Amino acid sequence: MRNKKHGIIALFISIYFFSIGASYIGFVLASIGILLLNKWRTNPLRQLEAAINNDAKRFHAQVPTSYPLKMDLVRFYSKYSRLSVLYPALKTTYNDLLESMWKNLATAKDKNTWKKIIDLTDKNWPEPVELQELLKQKLNTVRKETKLWEEAIVNAQ
Repeated sequence: MRNKKHGIIALFISIYFFSIGASYIGFVLASIGILLLNKWRTNPLRQLEAAINNDAKRFHAQVPTSYPLKMDLVRFYSKYSRLSVLYPALKTTYNDLLESMWKNLATAKDKNTWKKIIDLTDKNWPEPVELQELLKQKLNTVRKETKLWEEAIVNAQ
């Protein structure tokens, strides 16, 4: 938030300097303002908090104002976004867990219940290695069934 406020102030001051004819100072301040606004816009923490707020609105949940609870949610969403990028095949599994967590959070009222639900979901979060093994097993099953299907087609001809 600080970068946004300072960026906007720098842009307004640069407009003032442009209007009085000090274009060099105006250009420098405009550059600083744009740099600060870009830094604010690309801040990963702001993006995670925006995702949390969007999901809270989607599930009609009121996030408690507790700072440790918000940091737990940010940590959880950071893990979610990192693993979703690393393992895109498992994104639907992660989305299902996230959706079930928010459904439970929507009914919870106090921050202790929220913390318990977040911790429980975090503990039940499937490890990528386990899920990769599960995917390998399912792929092997599909390969076997495909081989049986091809043999059945050859035998039928």
